Amino acid sequence: MAAMRASEEDLSIMEQSLGGMKENLNSPKEFIEHEIKFHQAIIDAAGNTLLSTVTDILYKLLNHYREKAVSVLENLDEMYECHFKIYEEIAKHNPDGAERAADQHFIYSEKVLREKGLVLGVHTESVKS
Repeated sequence: MAAMRASEEDLSIMEQSLGGMKENLNSPKEFIEHEIKFHQAIIDAAGNTLLSTVTDILYKLLNHYREKAVSVLENLDEMYECHFKIYEEIAKHNPDGAERAADQHFIYSEKVLREKGLVLGVHTESVKS
């Protein structure tokens, strides 16, 4: 939905968030703050107010885990690239491309977090690489 509905303002917010992520590749706590803003911008662009409210609550509840997860990542550059690819597809208003980029981000994130012992089991089995 975000890829179909994203306005120039939505894209600008995503760009600013990506800029903050890139500037904080060596600072996991600040990186995650910008990552959350990026995700929120995507949700806002989709225009689903219920999802926006639920996500805001979940981010507040899971913030400690997210900070821990990001702190163990040795390569925030790759995490940034995952987000940038999602942005590129949204900016092209390409929902299929955005979905593929998001799927690849989930697969990458789960793989890395599983290697660090923070994820048990496989949650992205249904996603085709």
